[in-house]
Amino acid sequence: EPNRPFNLANRHWGAVEIGARYHAVAVDEAAMNLGLATAGSSRTASAWSLALTWHLNAFLQYRAQFERTDFDDRPGAPPPENAVAFRAQLAF
Repeated sequence: EPNRPFNLANRHWGAVEIGARYHAVAVDEAAMNLGLATAGSSRTASAWSLALTWHLNAFLQYRAQFERTDFDDRPGAPPPENAVAFRAQLAF
């Protein structure tokens, strides 16, 4: 909850939150051998994301987020993936 909720008359803009995240996954060779992953699947992937959240008051917030995922560099691996998401949240 922002200390100074959004109020144009008083020139209060609420609060801004900046977030960052990094995560990675590595699939064990046993998963491939047991058929739990398809042939040619990526065995490693890493991703990072950045988010900006604007908290107008205790009940309303807007968020914009960008995420990029890079897969292993073996031949035939999928190209990097980018995602952009926007969200509005109303709590009552």
